[in-house]
Amino acid sequence: MRQRLNVFSCTFGDRKLAEITVEELAAWLRDPTWSACSQIHYRRRVSMLYDFGIKHRWCEVNIATLPSKRLASSAIKANSAKSCATH
Repeated sequence: MRQRLNVFSCTFGDRKLAEITVEELAAWLRDPTWSACSQIHYRRRVSMLYDFGIKHRWCEVNIATLPSKRLASSAIKANSAKSCATH
């Protein structure tokens, strides 16, 4: 668990859980270098972190538990918006 949360921490740094958007988390979970199994494991561990954060009032919602389709569509929209902004 520590290794997976270290990877999360390296990406999001000192940001608060409540500051991380659904789109950012979705894009992070869709890392093409990870297998589907790794993506599932990362999502579970991050979900546990968000549950801990809710208990300690660091955030209000566990965005890692949103349905996969919503996370995926959020990542697609974010990537489309970025590509449109650069053209």
